[in-house]
Amino acid sequence: MTVTGAHTEVRLRVDLPVDQLWALVSDVPSYGRWSPECVRTEWLDPGAGAPEAGDRFTGHNEFGNGFSTDALCEVTEVGKPHVFAWAVLDENGDAGSLWRYVLTPEGRRTLLSHEFRHGSGHTVAREMAADDSGFLARRLAELRANMQDSLAAMLHGVGYQEVSA
Repeated sequence: MTVTGAHTEVRLRVDLPVDQLWALVSDVPSYGRWSPECVRTEWLDPGAGAPEAGDRFTGHNEFGNGFSTDALCEVTEVGKPHVFAWAVLDENGDAGSLWRYVLTPEGRRTLLSHEFRHGSGHTVAREMAADDSGFLARRLAELRANMQDSLAAMLHGVGYQEVSA
């Protein structure tokens, strides 16, 4: 399996209007409350207001094996209220991973898609996959589970008790 372009996503139909979901998916400082891996996020320019393409934030990630890392992220797409995306940048400014929320209205409901795609930049996952042929498949499965957990926590905050993909 090739690392660059490796992809996973979670899609769910939610009985919430797109504007209410937009407020959640674009609330970068709350990501640490919802994610099992990203424990804290901070805007680099906290007074900037509504996020725009080019804005940057730092994500602080902790993994079950005791490994932790900080990630520099840059917002790549803001199409309110339908698309919010960012890239995790490597030390050269290349995208190591790409994250994206897509919100598609379906009457009174919204189809919510949370996507991950591995970029061409340097990542620990790329290093691990070079040494372990099964690593990438396991990591994509782990990311998908984490994305499901993050969405469940996010939606629980607005009254949802269960989320299934």
